[in-house]
Parts: sequence; C-alpha cells; structure tokens
Amino acid sequence: MKKLTKGQHLILLLLLSQCYVTISDAHTATQVERYTSIESKPTLGQLDLLEQIMQIHFSQKIQTIGQAIDHVLRPTGYSLIPTHTLHPKVQYLLLKPLPLVDRELGPMRLNEALRVIVGPAFDVLHDPLHRLISFKVRSEYLISEDDNE
Repeated sequence: MKKLTKGQHLILLLLLSQCYVTISDAHTATQVERYTSIESKPTLGQLDLLEQIMQIHFSQKIQTIGQAIDHVLRPTGYSLIPTHTLHPKVQYLLLKPLPLVDRELGPMRLNEALRVIVGPAFDVLHDPLHRLISFKVRSEYLISEDDNE
C-alpha cells in the first residue's frame, strides 16, 4: 500500500468531510422534484400556533372587534374564552366597531394580528394547553376598578 503525501491526505480529509455534510443534510431535506428539495421539519407556525402567518380580509359582515377576533381565530385552533369571564373593559372593547384601517391585515403572525385588532391598551394572553385566547387590560390603562366602561 502506497503512503499518502500531506497534500493527498488533506484532499482525502476534505472529501470525507463533504460526504459527512451531505449525509447529515439528507436527514433534514426531502427531494420533491428533480432539482428541488424542502426541509423536513415543522414550520415555526406549526410548533407555536400563535406564530403562524396570516393574511386577513374582513368582509362587510364583520362589524365589531369581537367578530373580527372570532373570524381570525376560527382557522387557527384557538378560540376566545367565554365573553362573560373577560374583564368588563375587554367586553366593552369587543362590542366596538372594527376600524376601517384594520379590515386588511397581513401577512403577519397571529399574535401580531390580535395585538393590532385590540390595540395598545390590551395584552394578548393564551393558554396553549386548552388553546384559549384572552386579553388583559394593561395596568397603565386601568385608572380605577370602579369605571363603568
């Protein structure tokens, strides 16, 4: 057997390292066409439903913020908690008209769309176990608990 020179040894190592990279990449990619392959892993939106990308157009039948939230959540696997359990200020918000500027949203993530619809006075809360969405009034917007709104 012939002894390898340093140059040949280096070339052999480079070739072997390329083989390793190709083999490891094969586990994360699936060939779908002759020259096209896709990654074989779930998307961020599949791992975290609030990260799914949406493009939303509200028809004229959607008139209130509450209807808009129901419409957005319908295909996502999430739903709004029962309205009677929400803070009175959130209940009041859900009855307000949907602003014209919010009739077209996206593409954006679900959590961002919900924040846009409810506005800066509310935080989006979610229960991933039961796939429920709720909203909390941000503390700087709670002047007093005795407000009638």
